[in-house]
Amino acid sequence: MAGSKVKGPPSPSGDDGWLDGGTEPVQDFELPDLDSLFSEDVPDTGVNDPPTQPKPQPAAKPKAASPARAKAAAKPAPPPPEPEPAHEDDEPLPDFVNEPEVVTEPPPKAAAPSPAEGDFLSDQTKFRREAQQLARAKDWQRLAGTFSAALEAAPWADPPEVKASLLFDLARVYRDRLRDLPSAEAAFRRLVDIEPAHAEAIQFLSEGYEQKGDWQSLYLLTTGAIEATWDPAARLDWTRRAVAIAEERLRSPDLVLDAWERLWNLGDFPEEAASALSEAYRRGARWDRLATFLKKQAEQAQGPTRLMALREVSEAYLSALRSQDPAAEVLKEILQARPHRTLTLGVPGAIDVGRIRH
Repeated sequence: MAGSKVKGPPSPSGDDGWLDGGTEPVQDFELPDLDSLFSEDVPDTGVNDPPTQPKPQPAAKPKAASPARAKAAAKPAPPPPEPEPAHEDDEPLPDFVNEPEVVTEPPPKAAAPSPAEGDFLSDQTKFRREAQQLARAKDWQRLAGTFSAALEAAPWADPPEVKASLLFDLARVYRDRLRDLPSAEAAFRRLVDIEPAHAEAIQFLSEGYEQKGDWQSLYLLTTGAIEATWDPAARLDWTRRAVAIAEERLRSPDLVLDAWERLWNLGDFPEEAASALSEAYRRGARWDRLATFLKKQAEQAQGPTRLMALREVSEAYLSALRSQDPAAEVLKEILQARPHRTLTLGVPGAIDVGRIRH
């Protein structure tokens, strides 16, 4: 069987899923060729030969004892010390207590690694190696500390995309390995500050806010994703979610308007956004904002659509704001575009004709 090569997973600082599941990262290494261990000839080492008997050695002649040794041997040995009486409360001591004390000099203090030596705060390659070793050893607490240290002090972690990747890995360690949900929430909140439309962060934080009934935070989280995402359909979906939270949970017409205005200013789904905004302005009795919104629509429109928008502006000024001067300016603009048509307003009351004469 030929040797094969097992390739380890990519680095931990990217979004490569090396923290997911139970697979631990390994280094590249060569598997041994097991067949060769059984096919090659093994040299004869003589292990199976019968044991040989050692040759008898001549007995050593005893040396004559010196007079000093003979005199010392003749003295009687001192009696052994009497054992101390045992106490009922005594417990056996652990073995290491009875071992002889070994006095050693304290080890020298390790010098702090300098940037030239390449510690993981100044060298991203060393950081990745350190993180993989800790993950392989399942030392999740130290791995979280390593991510946190890099986020706070590593110069190479300053770019937003690198910081976001580290925060995502840190949040997953807290959530999936240490089961420390408050710390995971803190990391995910820092992540959405950098990437407001991060799907996994929003999902985790949304579930937490819903469980706690923190609807204001959930609304801010949702509206923050409207402008941050690039997909127009996703923007519309975030807008509808934010509007539902504002209407059903917060019961705030102003927050409903804020959500629709975000989508309108981005230029996505202008017809739906314009219709929703016009209705929300009227339901919330925000007549001044309605008039400003309709006037902006009229400036962007052409032909009959523009005249219809100007008519709505004049009605908003007359019916709600009771402001004849701004209404007269709008009506003058309408009459200039249609000088031979009769202008009928859908509002009660009248306006001084002299205000709209040329």
